[in-house]
Amino acid sequence: MKATKKFYYRSGGYQPYYYGNASNAGKVAVIVEFENKEEYNLGVPMPKGKVRVYKSDGETIEFIGEDMIDHTPNKEKLSLKLVMLSI
Repeated sequence: MKATKKFYYRSGGYQPYYYGNASNAGKVAVIVEFENKEEYNLGVPMPKGKVRVYKSDGETIEFIGEDMIDHTPNKEKLSLKLVMLSI
């Protein structure tokens, strides 16, 4: 499956409450984006719930994270926030 990995940093400065949880200030989110397409062996409506992501190195499969999604129609882009890293 073709996926895009993004690293998202939102500094809170002196007012972290503007960005939601103040404990997330100074952390980096690892976000994976992909499309719900038939060519990726998906292409069906996905129900609301938890999505777990695994990565294979050719010999073993490693769990890399999970996120909750809302009901997602066919051919829609999904964005999963997998990890919050402290910097």
